[in-house]
Amino acid sequence: MAYRNWNVNKNTIFLSGFIFVFALYSLIHYVLLINKDVFLLAVFYNNNAPIGFLAGPLLYFYVRGTLFDNRKLTKKDLLHLIPALINTISITPYVLTPFSYKLALAERLVKDAMVARTFTVGMYPNIVNMIARPTLLCIYTISSLAMLYHFYQKAKKNNSIDEKQTRRMLIWLSCFLSIILFAVVSYA
Repeated sequence: MAYRNWNVNKNTIFLSGFIFVFALYSLIHYVLLINKDVFLLAVFYNNNAPIGFLAGPLLYFYVRGTLFDNRKLTKKDLLHLIPALINTISITPYVLTPFSYKLALAERLVKDAMVARTFTVGMYPNIVNMIARPTLLCIYTISSLAMLYHFYQKAKKNNSIDEKQTRRMLIWLSCFLSIILFAVVSYA
């Protein structure tokens, strides 16, 4: 999607990134809760945890860029990457551990997935990550919905809402954000 649509709409890079992160996060949960493959779990579990913190900012950047037809990021936008950076620093010792340790941990998780709530992999308990990722994504989704609402109100005042493309964009973003919000709340 990003490759084919890059020339038409530069914001698709944010949407593609969001879908990739969301799919990767879903894959990890599939491997943990349904597939229960110890090797795959050792490969995926916690090694790419910081990527999960990028879903919210990518979604927000996509919505903002689509509404205001601007894909440029500012220095202030780097603040959105702080949770991913903190998590990267936190799990660095785990990433550097031998694969045998990760396999042993994966075996424990396959036997009882709730073990994930009780152990610490980085500088803080794992439960913090389990709560922070969906919470932050929910906050970003609600912020995006609020931005969409304010855009709609302003466009309605200026009578520019009748444009066919604007109407389609608003319907698309409203539906997309509602589905994401439903998925995040269901997951949480």
